[in-house]
Amino acid sequence: MAVAALYLGVALVGGFIAVLLRLPPLVGFLAAGFALGAAGAPELPYLEPIANFGVVLLLFAIGLKLDVRTLLRREIWLTTVVHLALSVAIALGFLGLLAVIGFGFLAGESFGALALVGFALSFSSTVFVVKVLDDRSDTTALYGRIAVGVLVMQDVAAVIFLSLSSGEPPSPWALLLFLLIPGRRVLHLIWNRVGHGELQALFGVCVAVVLGYGLFELVGIAGDVGALIVGVLLASHPQAGELSRSLMTFKDLMLVAFFVQIGLHGTPHLLETGLALLLLLLLPLQVAAYSVVLWLMRLRRRTSFLAGLVLSNYSEFGIIVVAVGASTGLLDDEWVVVVSGTSTGCPWSASSTTRPASSRSRTRATRSCAPTPPTWSSGTGSSVRVGSRWRFSRCRSTTRT
Repeated sequence: MAVAALYLGVALVGGFIAVLLRLPPLVGFLAAGFALGAAGAPELPYLEPIANFGVVLLLFAIGLKLDVRTLLRREIWLTTVVHLALSVAIALGFLGLLAVIGFGFLAGESFGALALVGFALSFSSTVFVVKVLDDRSDTTALYGRIAVGVLVMQDVAAVIFLSLSSGEPPSPWALLLFLLIPGRRVLHLIWNRVGHGELQALFGVCVAVVLGYGLFELVGIAGDVGALIVGVLLASHPQAGELSRSLMTFKDLMLVAFFVQIGLHGTPHLLETGLALLLLLLLPLQVAAYSVVLWLMRLRRRTSFLAGLVLSNYSEFGIIVVAVGASTGLLDDEWVVVVSGTSTGCPWSASSTTRPASSRSRTRATRSCAPTPPTWSSGTGSSVRVGSRWRFSRCRSTTRT
């Protein structure tokens, strides 16, 4: 118990210091893990199960918010695919250049390992982007909905990687998982009788862990994928948003264990810290890649730039991808420390360069368009492209984003 108290106290102090420095709390949790590892703190035996539990709940919560129809929009899936390819190419070129000049341990890295690092660096932080959009009251803005859609596609790509990383074919019994599609009606009926409060939260945890993680692992499919799929199956329920919110605090507390555990992988040395700082130089190229791709789809330059700016950060999902790569032997453990360092360099100007819309402009938007729920998928009708601008068919006039 004393060891658990030590871990909790150090994590709290680290998160608090990060908030005081106007950084995301996860930076403090990672720093807490580095500090505990450097100090030789006793091992906490149940830290890893708690961390895995947090990742499962994170993916389940993403599934609850996912409308598959949103992924079919060109400005969502095409932007994600093209940006992923560009990000991997840019990272390969940059890391390859560092390897040629003999920077640290890069000289002995394979092409596949460097490509996996580029793949990990292609993700943007869902937590940070949603927080920035909410603070600016831009969750319903066009660029905000585009950003959220791209984030969902990136999460799906990460989950696909997690499912393929095991390298083992699923059991023939996995075909029975298709029974979950009609079986979701039974889950909906049970959910209707559960009500609200703590019983609903317990229902969500049981569905994510038992049906999602446990059942899929039993038939040879990654449990993380199962948690996401079960969340998608329940996303159409009217109380899906309420369940997601009720699980948020519990999920975030479990993820603290994940970030502390990542920090325990090792204390960053000068070489790893320097490489992490160098990789932050790629963030402006992330902005340019997003902006150019969206602009080529004939979105307005301002909308394209704002979407690219708010997505210009490295994600906690990148840490998960690298951690899985290290556990399967695709990467060295040093990369977990390096990518953890880059993920602490969150949006370099998204919160300062862009100002919240004035109340006057928001009033004009409210008068000209029907209210839009805060997700891309539930927008007000189909989108219509007019020249280089976008508007929604139920709007009487185009609202500038």
